[in-house]
Amino acid sequence: MLPTGERIWTIFQHERNSHIKKERNRVRIVQLNYSNCNLRIKDGYVGIWGYYPYPESNKPPALLNCEIQMPVELMDKVFKPICIKLDNLQKRYGNVPIAVFGKWHSRSKCIITNRKQISILKPY
Repeated sequence: MLPTGERIWTIFQHERNSHIKKERNRVRIVQLNYSNCNLRIKDGYVGIWGYYPYPESNKPPALLNCEIQMPVELMDKVFKPICIKLDNLQKRYGNVPIAVFGKWHSRSKCIITNRKQISILKPY
């Protein structure tokens, strides 16, 4: 159970279910595959890109990309260490699954403000 009273399985978003793009401003746990880190500052945020792994899908990958945004003031303390770890794992294993817990504020963007909101799952 979460502090909000919601049961965790009621908000879990399966990696192959794109219906999160229809529900905005909902707290969700979403599993994505790590793509890359975006160090470019835009509107006070930096971002980590991930995508839904759709192995059987004929949809273009661009439609499945999601950005996990982090306030720029967390860049050195939180963002860069996560990105270094993700980049190293990606070089070693290729696909790196991540779970993101946060409020999705647009079709494919989520803001996180805490390191505990992103978990690196075992890529092997």
